[in-house]
Amino acid sequence: MLSSLNLSLNRAFACGFLVCLSACADQPTGPEIQVREIHSELAFEADSWIVVQAEPEAPPQLGRIVPSITLAKEKEDLPSIVMAPPSEVRIPLKPTSGVAVLRSQVAIDRTAPDVLKIGSKADVEFEVLLDGKSAWKGQLGITKESPEGAGWLAVGDALLGLPLGKAKELTLRTAFIGDVNLKAPVKAGFGRLLVEEQHTMNLSPASPERPNVVVVVMDTLRADRTSSGDYSFETTPRLAEFASQGVEYSAGYSTCSWTWPSTASMFTGLLPEEHGVTGTGSSYLASELDTLAEVMQRSGMSTGAFVGNPLVVSSQNFDQGFQTFHGTRAGVFVDGDKLVPEAIEWLREKKDHRFFLYVHMVDPHVPYEPDPEVVGRFGVERPETWTDDALSDIGARMIRGEPFDANGAPRFRKFLGPEIHEYMQTAYDEVVWTGDKWFGRLLDELSALGLDENTVVLFTADHGEELLDHGMVKHAHSVYSELVHVPLVLRGPGLAKGVRVTTPVSNRAMYDTLHSLATGVEHTSSSGVLLQKPESIVAQPVYFSTVLGFWNGVIQTTIYGVRDGDWVLHFAPDGGPWGTDADERLLLKTLDGKVRLFDLVNDPLEKNDLADMEPERVKTLLRLIQERLAASEERAIEGTLASGEGTVDMLKAIGYLDGHE
Repeated sequence: MLSSLNLSLNRAFACGFLVCLSACADQPTGPEIQVREIHSELAFEADSWIVVQAEPEAPPQLGRIVPSITLAKEKEDLPSIVMAPPSEVRIPLKPTSGVAVLRSQVAIDRTAPDVLKIGSKADVEFEVLLDGKSAWKGQLGITKESPEGAGWLAVGDALLGLPLGKAKELTLRTAFIGDVNLKAPVKAGFGRLLVEEQHTMNLSPASPERPNVVVVVMDTLRADRTSSGDYSFETTPRLAEFASQGVEYSAGYSTCSWTWPSTASMFTGLLPEEHGVTGTGSSYLASELDTLAEVMQRSGMSTGAFVGNPLVVSSQNFDQGFQTFHGTRAGVFVDGDKLVPEAIEWLREKKDHRFFLYVHMVDPHVPYEPDPEVVGRFGVERPETWTDDALSDIGARMIRGEPFDANGAPRFRKFLGPEIHEYMQTAYDEVVWTGDKWFGRLLDELSALGLDENTVVLFTADHGEELLDHGMVKHAHSVYSELVHVPLVLRGPGLAKGVRVTTPVSNRAMYDTLHSLATGVEHTSSSGVLLQKPESIVAQPVYFSTVLGFWNGVIQTTIYGVRDGDWVLHFAPDGGPWGTDADERLLLKTLDGKVRLFDLVNDPLEKNDLADMEPERVKTLLRLIQERLAASEERAIEGTLASGEGTVDMLKAIGYLDGHE
């Protein structure tokens, strides 16, 4: 397991080294910025808790609190110390080298069964003490008539947090005000509980040697539907132009076929099995991980994120290292026409000094809402039978196995009708063009601000999209190429231009690549690949996975994949032949039905499973997966947490769970 202590020491060393590097560089310095780093996350440090008082039926524990039961209101569920009143927990505080601030919120969970007896009400008081002295108090009420709840209440100042000074011990208390009449303990507590260490650092102007960094992730963009991917329609003219100015990796792969794990991999350089963000059972990006934004911040850059996907949010700790983090609320996707102008405004504010900008666009994501300018350009018109919920309805029926025959072969053309199938392709092409348009607007702004010569730009996707290639729609169901083969292009000062690399690489290499370019110190500890050095790229296995797989009629099963050279293997540890139930799958002792093998040279669309014909190759590739999993287990971090009911409900609402994907 990774050591939290070692990570803290490494961060401290890196911080000190980079501050020195920045301060000692022979270049003018600008205004100061506040560098904010997570020093410790107290909710995950149960070994250090001293429980002074506890509700007998519900002692303090790590969990999640959901402050509202309606999507219409704030519904972020946060990792929390759940402390049913009356409770008291004392936590020793570790020394910090900078200014220490507590960032936390309090709430009462609204998803638990009703705990109040008829006609009663209850008020809960929350208190924070520093070295035994009261530093903050807050109060929330719970009544049977207001299940929506009051949301999260900030501890201390909502923006600045609660200063800790030189305190050596933190005490948390929950208590009832007045008499109460309860049927069960109240689920209440302190959410997130981060001790943040703050330092100041001087900003400096960007240069080719110390560039700005911009990352653009186009959600749900498959490589073969881009102009750079030799597609028949000009869906991404701006991306094609951009690729001609830099290094394009035409065999780029994501680590997963859906957003949470793949984005965490890009932020950390680690595989999902290592960083721990794999699904609803493990969805929190652990604070002990050193994210790309934290690296950039330490190297003296302003950091900002503009994210249109409701999965990449602060409640899952994806905001660590970002001084500015503009996310979206539960269940809401924000397209480029709103997201990019916000990012441009931020660029204009930060243009005079080094910055790191992350833009996560979602235009190609369902429900496929294209810019009016492109409608009708790439194929058939929208049929009357197509509704806004068409893809969700189709996906739900497919998960139930309706369009598959008794042997599992898809019959989607007959199942859907040709007009729906054709329009699905058209609609996707139109939203890809729409996303490309807004990517172009961002590039235009960089040029207009005179930043091109001092800015590295990386473009990629978190995953692709299923368009009935293998009988499914949307994403997450498999690890076929339409889902894990993604665009990957790097452009910037001093980098090669017009180079196309065909060697397979994972886009998690962006961590090492941008870490090295931003700091000036070569970093290859995660992927071992530096994209800015195309001449040094050597072939090696590329891995990907999903825990939301659909394998022979079974939903939400884990599927691992590896590409080695021109061969790809899919492996479902719990898979079985089509039509087998869970008990039958457990009894299977062979690999029958658990693997699929494809030759990408002769079968680039992965239609012909050669597993039975190539048993030795299957063994070789399966061994690669198993060895990789064993190595990942050794590197895996602790400190992840399952999703709360709020997040699970949101995933259902946007189509990831319960057959609605």
